[in-house]
Amino acid sequence: MAIIPQCYNDAVVAIGALNKNGNKVWYATGFVVARKNEDGGYNTFLVSNKHVLDDGTKSILLRFNIPGKIDAKDYAVTLIDENGKKYFSVHPESDVACLLLNGNILSTDLGSISAFCLEDHTLTREQMLDNEVFEGSIVYSLGFPSGLVGVDSKVPLCRMGCISKIKEPCDTNGYLLDIQNFPGSSGSPVINRIEANHLKGSKGYNATRLIGIMAKYIPYKDVLISRQTKKEMQIVQENSGIAVAYDVNSIKETVELEFSRVEALTAKVEANSTDPTVDES
Repeated sequence: MAIIPQCYNDAVVAIGALNKNGNKVWYATGFVVARKNEDGGYNTFLVSNKHVLDDGTKSILLRFNIPGKIDAKDYAVTLIDENGKKYFSVHPESDVACLLLNGNILSTDLGSISAFCLEDHTLTREQMLDNEVFEGSIVYSLGFPSGLVGVDSKVPLCRMGCISKIKEPCDTNGYLLDIQNFPGSSGSPVINRIEANHLKGSKGYNATRLIGIMAKYIPYKDVLISRQTKKEMQIVQENSGIAVAYDVNSIKETVELEFSRVEALTAKVEANSTDPTVDES
């Protein structure tokens, strides 16, 4: 009995880079979403955190799962060109970033890729509250936490938790999860669980949907005090087990920013090809 659709697992992507020895190092997570166009087709986007994509790194590696096949495939993706131009978009307030994927290359090379459809496979914050997916609701994250999955692994690690706080604001567009979030989990998709059993009189949502993206954990901080001098010696912190996630609204808004960026760039290129007086910078 499956609780999480296999296509959701296949839509999760490991993010990494080559170290100075030329070895692949995987340090973050992302996932593929699909945006329906007016002509009925789809554009596919990689979604991760702003702090993952917008840290000055010029290129990254993406590891895609191939539905129905054993092997995964790695691709090099340029984030910033030699002139400092960025090939991705970031949300102005939330820790969310995304970039348009070349669907033609991926579909030709891989045959097919899995994705969360933004129109069919998501629950916005408003929809979550309307359907009583709030405090206490069980959720899962799917990601590649560093040191907890094999270097060559293509299968994301599933972690289970619950929504800790969503009815009150947490950060901008954020809500809290009671779930373990380790380095490498940044950018993991968060999905809800089907609730077959629920309190009488409550709704009990009966579909599994993308509800957000993992961003960071909230550290528990304490102060070490000298027994002799009674002065503060050191501030220590540890993972509190409470994580911040950003909602689907933030994901959709970032996708729209990236779609608009690419459309504008495409229009400029087309104008340049027909008007030699247009500045190419």
